[in-house]
Amino acid sequence: MPTSPTDLSRLETLAREATPGDWYVDPVRYPHTVGDPDGHRIVETYGKNRAANAAYIAAANPAAVLALIERVRELEADAARFRHIIAGAEHFPDPEPRPGSPISWGWSIQWGCWTHQGADIRDAIDATMTSGD
Repeated sequence: MPTSPTDLSRLETLAREATPGDWYVDPVRYPHTVGDPDGHRIVETYGKNRAANAAYIAAANPAAVLALIERVRELEADAARFRHIIAGAEHFPDPEPRPGSPISWGWSIQWGCWTHQGADIRDAIDATMTSGD
């Protein structure tokens, strides 16, 4: 099930408000307790699969969640770029544009690269998306 931007924003807020640092589980002394780098207890698990649940919670620490959110947003931006390219390709099925026809999606991206010299291809695509080319 896809995560909505609102869910990501809420999850980001919660991660930023949680105890920072690398969370850990001491598998010998406290296999059911998640602690922070200062040795403070964050959570103790109960019930079935206590040790596995504690290990999972420690792995899903705020830094890990924030890194995942950043990656999701990067991938969503890439997906939007590729949808932009595909939409352009659907509008310009001819491999060679005819004189007087609108600029094809390939030329639009090249124009974006030229007008933003030295830009990453993603930046050039972003520029064509916002300019309406």
